[in-house]
Amino acid sequence: MGLASEPLDPAISTIYGTEPVREFKASEIAKVNVQIREYRKQYSDYWNSTAALTGTGEVVDAFIMPVTPFPAATPLDYPHYGKHLQEVKPHKENKTADKLLDYCTLVNLLDYPSIAFPVTISSKTLDPVDEKFVSLSGNPLDKKTFDIYDPEVFDGAFVGLQLVGRRLHEERLLALAGMLGDGIEGPK
Repeated sequence: MGLASEPLDPAISTIYGTEPVREFKASEIAKVNVQIREYRKQYSDYWNSTAALTGTGEVVDAFIMPVTPFPAATPLDYPHYGKHLQEVKPHKENKTADKLLDYCTLVNLLDYPSIAFPVTISSKTLDPVDEKFVSLSGNPLDKKTFDIYDPEVFDGAFVGLQLVGRRLHEERLLALAGMLGDGIEGPK
């Protein structure tokens, strides 16, 4: 960014700082790439195993998941930006999951195509804070994420889901998104 004389976006500098980072060696990059390929292979194997569950012998075409754990993010008050991560120790059973609050991160890591779409709009009247919230996982980051929700701030914000498909199946995903769009009314 310095070469372009562009200011660094605060959402980026909150995570990475403002100083240049060291360049990684080719061997370090190769090691990470091997880990990514192994991770993608595990997910591909799992996806292939869905053929035994569908009743048709075919694998599922896609799946639906949230985009984020709350309505549309407010700038710099989104745990993925790192502001809240500094205050929370990683969950004992998965030291990286706490840093992957943004569900798009998983999709990007797997190199899966996805299409995000709004399904409703947050309403301060219909969506009050649940005073009885209890984290099912016991992860302290769940409470931090829950505490971000403010009905007044998020009133009128879109709540989104994403349709996720397999690598190199973009056309199929677009067709499924069209069918899905025809079947849901969505926010007004």
